[in-house]
Amino acid sequence: MISVEHAKSIILDSLKKFKPHNNMPILNALNQTLDEDVYSKINIPSLPTSTRDGYGWNTKWDKNSKVKSSKMSNYAGISTICNFNPDKTAYISTGGIVPEVYDSVIMVEDIIEHENGEIELKNKEMEIKSRQYIREIGSDISKGELIIKKNTVLNSIHISLLA
Repeated sequence: MISVEHAKSIILDSLKKFKPHNNMPILNALNQTLDEDVYSKINIPSLPTSTRDGYGWNTKWDKNSKVKSSKMSNYAGISTICNFNPDKTAYISTGGIVPEVYDSVIMVEDIIEHENGEIELKNKEMEIKSRQYIREIGSDISKGELIIKKNTVLNSIHISLLA
């Protein structure tokens, strides 16, 4: 005689052999069971993005000087990167791409904006760290990372990850 647990494992193993593999439109996958692990094919975010509304900043700049503000800006959802002037700052919204010429973001609240297009820090003694308020490439989900495990019953959150 075999144990109940052993009998269950035999039954489940035999059922797995007959389990059909269904490819289906993602919108039809709600409440379906995933038959294999799913790994991310991309990094999220795919480029560095700002975690605050603010201005791109380079930590090599003199904190006591005024900096010219460019007319350019980066808003969340806009995926184009223009050639930003490394000697000028630009407005970057929360979720906006941070151009390579900046290594940090200064929050709008910490900036004085002048009518002539220049900005300066309100507090010249404030500490500005490299990569401050920047969400790095792949910091939410890295390429190759396991995002949904095999045998998961898919819900709306899983569907949005798969989309």
